[in-house]
Amino acid sequence: MIETKQQVLGNFREKAQAFVDKPGFITGIDLDDASVTLKRYVLTVMKDETLGSALARIQKLIRQLDASAVSELLEEVERKLAD
Repeated sequence: MIETKQQVLGNFREKAQAFVDKPGFITGIDLDDASVTLKRYVLTVMKDETLGSALARIQKLIRQLDASAVSELLEEVERKLAD
């Protein structure tokens, strides 16, 4: 199934908000999955390695359950996606 940018972003934003609201293993796994999907899209369609790296950093922070650092990085990702 080919997903549109809006589908990938919508899912990512939903999972990111859930993790920030309630950091835990389940919300972390969901956000990690959404990050992988978005990173794949960003690297293959948008060809943006900087944004791909930011998404990889989010995945590392998820594993640490660091919701505040994830939240800060999410703002950076959103800014880059808006450009």
